[in-house]
Amino acid sequence: AALPDGTLHVQALVNGDVWDRTRRVDGTWTNATKIDDNGSIKDVAAAALPDGSLHVQALVNGDVWSRSRGAGGAWDRAAVKIDDNGGITDVSSAGLADGTLHVQAVVNGDVWDRTRRVGGSWTNASKIDDNGRIFDTYAAALPDGSMHVGTIV
Repeated sequence: AALPDGTLHVQALVNGDVWDRTRRVDGTWTNATKIDDNGSIKDVAAAALPDGSLHVQALVNGDVWSRSRGAGGAWDRAAVKIDDNGGITDVSSAGLADGTLHVQAVVNGDVWDRTRRVGGSWTNASKIDDNGRIFDTYAAALPDGSMHVGTIV
């Protein structure tokens, strides 16, 4: 996820834990930092918002958890469960120019989307692709405020 200040954050999933590494504006990389040591994470997604915050979603036992890093660099103390469906198999996310965060979840081969509003509240999930055979999804936000969600069947 690329932040407005030009830094790039890359997350890696290692043995069920999430690690974050940052590429600074000058091109140097920081050491990796473990940001979630759950041990049972199966998938990870990340999105940056215009306010400089970074949001990382983790898929654990079919549920989606979200953890954020403020513009100042401090991570929230704990992840927050944002979707307790129990049947989610893949997750992706995108931060839009208007400050909303969209998180996509694959459930039974279909893609659902939830939105975190600027104030922090979440909408209910809505089905955006009912293909029935999807096993992976990815999302990208464009500068014009649009969002593109791709799927792999």
